[in-house]
Amino acid sequence: MSFTPKTPSGGSNLPRRSIAEIEAIAADWVLRTDAGLDESALRERTVWLSADPAHARAFSRLSGTWNLFARAESRGATPMVLTRLESRQRQQRLRRKSVLACAAACLAVVALLLLPSKPPQKNTATLASASAAASTQTLPDGSVIELHPGAAVEIRYEVAARRVRLVRGEALFHVKKDPQRPFLVEAGHVEVGAIGTAFHVRLEADAVEVLVTEGRVRIVDPARGSSLLPDAARESAAQSKDHDLLIAGERASVDFTRQPLAASRLPSLDTSEIETKLSWRTPRLDFEGTPLREAIQLFNHHNSVQIFLSDPKSGEQRVSGTFRSDNPEGFVHLIEATFDLRSSRTERNRIVLSPVP
Repeated sequence: MSFTPKTPSGGSNLPRRSIAEIEAIAADWVLRTDAGLDESALRERTVWLSADPAHARAFSRLSGTWNLFARAESRGATPMVLTRLESRQRQQRLRRKSVLACAAACLAVVALLLLPSKPPQKNTATLASASAAASTQTLPDGSVIELHPGAAVEIRYEVAARRVRLVRGEALFHVKKDPQRPFLVEAGHVEVGAIGTAFHVRLEADAVEVLVTEGRVRIVDPARGSSLLPDAARESAAQSKDHDLLIAGERASVDFTRQPLAASRLPSLDTSEIETKLSWRTPRLDFEGTPLREAIQLFNHHNSVQIFLSDPKSGEQRVSGTFRSDNPEGFVHLIEATFDLRSSRTERNRIVLSPVP
């Protein structure tokens, strides 16, 4: 909806408008000014601005918003701005009906990306996982957060850094590489920093644990700006220079009850141990007297490997237990051990269960 400014020739006798009307007209003037004004329009704008101090204030404020958006475009940040704007509008379920509303939303998003940090309640987005299920969230820069059931984080992206605060629980961070904007996770009294890597953070009431699954991270005391990791001997010279970092497979914990703060290195984990520790990422299928045919349908929904029954009557048998959704082979082995069924792999991604002769 566009508002065309109407100004009496005298200017001073302009009827008093509401704040919303004034700002809507100011927004229209900002757009017209950006497109270019001829002499007649310039005079008309001058009359409107001088008619009431509120007019000038609204025009100045919205001009600043428009300039901020232009700065974002010049830095190549427009796609991120629009992504954040779309998310903000969707979450708040707002129906914008004027240029003013769009400009105000742009101001909030661009300020989040380009201006110094402000109070969290104004500049943060909160992501949380339902208490009974893990969830995956993709951030505007392409980084991904996997949230443990019940976990929550606050996101605050700035010009020089991508900041995340782990509010509760645990999460796995897959960081999109960006040397100019480190990815910083605040957890309790420590800060975990990375550029492009993957790491897991678990926050407890009086401690935090960090596990690196890929790349390297630094654990820092933000109050002092210094590493909390003790020196550690490395097997190679290349690793020795990173004595104050955690590398893939390594983990450390910080006890908040001990002062001064310090990180304690824990035994490293191999790939299988890491997979076990992060097994919460994989959905579980819970069956309680579930017909076998329905259990198979659920497994087939989660996997490329498909399970079939050669005899439909076999599907009437009941299954109970909890299974990893990504392990159809393990499920098949259990079915073989429980029922009079045997499996055969007729194709690479096709398993057929048949009654034992």
